[in-house]
Amino acid sequence: MAVDKAMTASRRRLVYGLNVAVTIVLAIVLVGVLVWAAGAYGGRADLTRSGVNSLSPRTVQLLRGLDQDVTITGLYSTALKEVRPHAEKHKNRVSDLLDLYETAGRGTVTTNMIDASDSPNQVTTLLARLKKKSAYLDEAKPHAEALEAFPALSARLAELIQGELNEINGLRSTDPALADVRALSIIERNLQLMARGAQNTEADVQALEQDEIPRYGQAVDAVKDYLEQVKAVLQDAMDWMKTSGAGTPELAADAKSFFADAPNRYATALGELQALLKKTEDLAPVELEDVYETLKRGQTILVETEQEATVLSQDDVWPWRTDRNAPPPPDGDMRDFTGEQAVSSAILKLTQKTKTALIFTRFGGEALLTAPPPTNQMMMRMPQAPYGILNDLLQKENFITQEWDVQAQPDPPKVEEASRLIYVVFPPEPPPQQDPMRPAPTPRINAEQKQRIYDAVKEAGMAVFLTSWMPPSSQFMPTPEKYEFNEYLKSTWGVAVDDTHLALQFMVNPQRDGLMFPATRNLLIESQVFHYTDHPIGTPLRGLPAAFQALAPLRIVTGDEAPEGVTPEPVVEVNDTEDVWAIGNLARINEDLQKDQGTRRYDDDIPAPFPLSVAATDSEGRKLVVFASDGFVSDSVVNMAQMVMVGGALRLAKLYPGNTDLFVNALHWLTGNADRIAVGPQRGDVPRLDKLEEGSTLTFTRVFLVGIWPGVALLVGAGVWLLRRR
Repeated sequence: MAVDKAMTASRRRLVYGLNVAVTIVLAIVLVGVLVWAAGAYGGRADLTRSGVNSLSPRTVQLLRGLDQDVTITGLYSTALKEVRPHAEKHKNRVSDLLDLYETAGRGTVTTNMIDASDSPNQVTTLLARLKKKSAYLDEAKPHAEALEAFPALSARLAELIQGELNEINGLRSTDPALADVRALSIIERNLQLMARGAQNTEADVQALEQDEIPRYGQAVDAVKDYLEQVKAVLQDAMDWMKTSGAGTPELAADAKSFFADAPNRYATALGELQALLKKTEDLAPVELEDVYETLKRGQTILVETEQEATVLSQDDVWPWRTDRNAPPPPDGDMRDFTGEQAVSSAILKLTQKTKTALIFTRFGGEALLTAPPPTNQMMMRMPQAPYGILNDLLQKENFITQEWDVQAQPDPPKVEEASRLIYVVFPPEPPPQQDPMRPAPTPRINAEQKQRIYDAVKEAGMAVFLTSWMPPSSQFMPTPEKYEFNEYLKSTWGVAVDDTHLALQFMVNPQRDGLMFPATRNLLIESQVFHYTDHPIGTPLRGLPAAFQALAPLRIVTGDEAPEGVTPEPVVEVNDTEDVWAIGNLARINEDLQKDQGTRRYDDDIPAPFPLSVAATDSEGRKLVVFASDGFVSDSVVNMAQMVMVGGALRLAKLYPGNTDLFVNALHWLTGNADRIAVGPQRGDVPRLDKLEEGSTLTFTRVFLVGIWPGVALLVGAGVWLLRRR
């Protein structure tokens, strides 16, 4: 009979060691399979609080909607680290970003990283690919044809200039009257400069034409500069010779004849010179050369389609910090990374050729999109455009922006390159308080001017109206100004503006039972007290902080007053809360706050809920979006920030990153680009509370967490148990 003997110590160590080894191998294999599957099937998760390691939903939507291939190449070098101490950080960050684009592109986007100092052959291959793109094949042909005439003209000019120098030198040596003529010395010196300039220009042109990317445009510019100088020198010389030169006292006959004959000698050369300048004056810049020049500077990203390309410079991807209030970064790098916004903007411009123009419409007041000129050259801070940040963002989103001041220009501007128009209509600027010393009042917007706006909106079929609470024009007139477009919105689109009421957010005064006081400064209503409806404009923004400023509540018209064939839908609504209401008597609330340190809602106030934004569609397919605040996308609100702790460091984070996204989403809804409605790249550093929507992603997550992952753990455990039983 066999008798089991106790396992020896050495055998026990061997078995246990083998168990551990097998467990480690199985774990490594499992992790490897998971990593491979994640790379092959796009399974990635961004675990950072601010989402810095993922693309924004709007970019993902853009990439999934591409109908052509896009190639993105990062050209970053880590050489010369003494000069560029953060070069490795910049390169790694760009490399990670390009990986995200390739993953999200799902075969449509191809990315590559090149270090020009290590791989010059890859750069040569890249340049050869650029030269073959259809957009660049013949763009430099007119420039090359213009340059063909330059060598012969240069030779004739050199012969003429040298002949003039020889003759002047001979006359001055034989004619005492010319010995001390300063003007003739200046002419002689200028002609000598032009002779040397001809040689230098010919050498520059030859070098530019023979470069790895022939730069015919720059060669034409060099020729134009030289010919303009020659023209000026010959013209000055001719003018002096035929007047002052020929009239020099005691001048010899041969010298006088030489000076008087100058127009005849110069006529042919000046005619040919002028003809070549005329041939080059309308030549456009060569785009391929601009691409090449930016690439040569290094630290760039090249974005290509099959037809054309664009280059993002270091300043596009890593702009210098402009906020002086931001704390210094721990690594000392004073550049911020805006790579996603820059790359997505480049892809948009290359792939979407349908242009939409936004006509920012106002009546009077200052420009909205461009800063006014400085009133004093010694100003420490230059003037800023009130909507400059929004303007920059819209241009990156491939919109064309222009302004229309109805008070100064009766008709809207023409935008030839745009196939669609959207009018963004601001409240008319109220006239200033009348100056007793100037009895002529500033006119209000009249009925004809309003009708011009309404007609333009009707023809375009798309518009955004930015309404607002209109404060009293002076302290002696407590009644707020009327919103001039209220009747139009109400009768045409079924949206009314309660322009005499100001909506405010309140909080309880713990020292005064039953009384409340305003909860925020700057007349803001923050996203804690409003919500986005199921309308597609706002749905992706749920959880993204936003705020409205100085708003008058909106109201959807119902019943007999509602216009026929119009469907208005709320986009943003104030919650059914006691913390928000719209006050109708501003003087009364000021009195309450001064007297009792608190106030309450009165019967003539408007209680919540009420809309803050409404989207409407009519029976003919025209669309309109109304926002109850014209300041919610102004620089003063968009720039509001606070210090937050992100990644173990203090950062200055934007308080309301959802404001501009809401506006841009409204534009995409108007144009029918539903696939572009999402959260944009500028999400801010404030962590976003997001939830998984019902669908394949949520289903897979549930199955993985509840079934697959526990099953794998059980399988590994069973394997270890079986091994240990042997």
